[in-house]
Amino acid sequence: MAAEICSRKSGTVHRGRRGYGPEPGEKVTYYLAWEHADLSHPSNRYRDEPEQKNYDWAQWRLNIAAGMVVVGSVTILGAVVAGAAAGAGMIAAGNISAGSAASSVGGAVFLTGSLYVAEQAVSDAVSGRLGDTEKYVRKALAGSVVGFLTGASGLMMQGASLGKVLSMGFGEGLLGSTAEQGLLNEDGEINWALAIGDGMFSAVMAGLVWKGGNVETVKRESPARRIDSRVSVTQKDIDNVLENELAGVKFSSHPTYNGRIKDYGRTDYSIDRLGRVNIKNILIGKQRNKSVKELMDTLLHEELEARIALRSHDILHPNKFYEYLDQAGDKKRHEYINKIITRFFKGKGIE
Repeated sequence: MAAEICSRKSGTVHRGRRGYGPEPGEKVTYYLAWEHADLSHPSNRYRDEPEQKNYDWAQWRLNIAAGMVVVGSVTILGAVVAGAAAGAGMIAAGNISAGSAASSVGGAVFLTGSLYVAEQAVSDAVSGRLGDTEKYVRKALAGSVVGFLTGASGLMMQGASLGKVLSMGFGEGLLGSTAEQGLLNEDGEINWALAIGDGMFSAVMAGLVWKGGNVETVKRESPARRIDSRVSVTQKDIDNVLENELAGVKFSSHPTYNGRIKDYGRTDYSIDRLGRVNIKNILIGKQRNKSVKELMDTLLHEELEARIALRSHDILHPNKFYEYLDQAGDKKRHEYINKIITRFFKGKGIE
C-alpha cells in the first residue's frame, strides 16, 4: 500500500492510491474524538483532576476555617434549639435540663461536623488536589446536620418505649442520609434505596442499645428526715409554692404529691447503659407541719438531690465534687444540701 502524505498547513491530503478517502486537492478537517467530547454528565464528576504541582496550603487552611465557621454556627443554633425544647418540656417529658440538652446536642453537632471537615482536609492533602471552599462548606453543613439529628434523637430516646426508639432510629438514619446526599452530591441526587437502608440500620442499632441498656433505677429517699409525718398537703399547695415562693427555681421534674411514701420527699431517677441520668419523679409526701417554709424546704431538698444526680453523671462536663457527693452517702450529701437550703432562706430573709 502506498504511503499517505498529509499536509496540515494547507489542509490538503494526498494519497498514493485512488479510490480511498477524498480526492487529491480536497480540503478535509480532522478532529480527535476527545477534542469535542461532552464531559458535563454527572458520571464524569469523579474523573481525576491533574495533581497540583505547587499546593496552595494557605487556601487549604482558609477552606478549613470556612468549614469550621459553618460548624460553629450550626453548633450554636442546635444548642439553642435543644435547650429551648428541653426548657419547654418537649424532651424526655421535661426531665432533662436545658443546659444538659444544649450541651449534649451542641457537642454532637460540633464533633460530627468537625470530623466531616477533617476528612475533606486530609483527603485533599494526601491526594494533592485542593477542593474549593464550597466543597468544605457542604461537608461542614452535612456533618453538622447529621450531628444534630444524632444528638436530638439520642435525647428523645431516653426513657422511650422500644417502638418509639425504633421509629426515631429509622427517622434519624433516613433524614441524615438524605440530608448528606442532597448536600454532597453536586446534582442533589438522592439514592432512596441507600437512604432507607441507612434508616433501617440506624433503627436496628437503636433497638440493640435500648435492649442492652437496661436502666438502673435509683430512689433517693431521706432516712435522716424520715420521722413521723402526719400532715398531708395537696398538689395545689405544692403548685402554689412553685409559682410564688420558688418561682425562680427551675425544677428537673415537676414535683407531685404522694401521701404513700414514708419520707417528706423522694427523688426517683434512672441511669442508662451510657451513664445518662433521667429524673423520673420528684415526689412530695406528708410533712411535719403545714407551714410554707417546711414545704419549701422539702421541695428544695429533692431538687438538689436531682441536680447532684444529674451533675455527677454529666458525661460532657464531669464534676469531681458532685461525683463525690453522689457516692459519699446520705449523711454527707444531706449536710451539703441543708447548707445550701439555709443559705437560700437567709438570702430570701426567711427565718
